[in-house]
Amino acid sequence: MLQLKTVLDMGGAVSIITYLLECDDEPYISDLHFINDNHKFLVSVLERLQNDGVIVLKEQKVRRSRKVSLTEKGKQVAELLKQAEDLIND
Repeated sequence: MLQLKTVLDMGGAVSIITYLLECDDEPYISDLHFINDNHKFLVSVLERLQNDGVIVLKEQKVRRSRKVSLTEKGKQVAELLKQAEDLIND
């Protein structure tokens, strides 16, 4: 059985990280459903990213929802992923 070595092996993790780098505002989790429409799986990826220190999930008092943002570590990871993507696309 194939084991996941890092959170980057989880489906959508790279897309989430690079999307957050390009966001002007902190999106809600529901705004990320275009990456993976399985809410339960999306939340599991986000929680793993948070546990690894890449993102922060912020509880909102107004609604039962959470916003997502990159940590400083997450911004560094996102920049490196973007560089790799640019290199591949050249």
